Amino acid sequence: GKPRLAERIAGLGLAAALLGELAVESRIELRQGTVTVLDSAPCDDALAGRVLEFLKQEEHPTRTWLAFFAQSAHNEVGRRLHAAGLLSRETRKRPWQSGRWVPVSPSVAARPTAQLCTVLIRGQDLDERSVVLLGLLRATGLDQPVLWEVRHTAPEALRRVGEALVALEPSL
Repeated sequence: GKPRLAERIAGLGLAAALLGELAVESRIELRQGTVTVLDSAPCDDALAGRVLEFLKQEEHPTRTWLAFFAQSAHNEVGRRLHAAGLLSRETRKRPWQSGRWVPVSPSVAARPTAQLCTVLIRGQDLDERSVVLLGLLRATGLDQPVLWEVRHTAPEALRRVGEALVALEPSL
């Protein structure tokens, strides 16, 4: 339940993940430092839909969108995970401190990391979403604590990750 990243870095990582979701679904494309909407049809997910609506309204450099979405990404993603039953809001004892999102179960919180590490250690093929996630882990510095077991058990898997990242389409 304790954050592993500074709030600013976590916000930028979550903002990048929100854009990455849309890019993986071919809803947007990132070209030459800008975001282009390819498919403006309504999204099944409310948060993805709100992000897409913002992107449809105005044109800004990708960096500007990342900074904008980073301001609210932590709470927006927290609410999404709360609605899915994965997080709960823990209130603080002091009224001036805001609450924080905590996993409802340590095992549920650890499952995505365990699955990703297992795939890497076993040498299985990575899907596009997993490769994007690995890129976000690397960009935020979370690859060090998250992939420590892979680093010690199957270091060659990390070379494969680097190759998979390079092989992603440029938009991702």
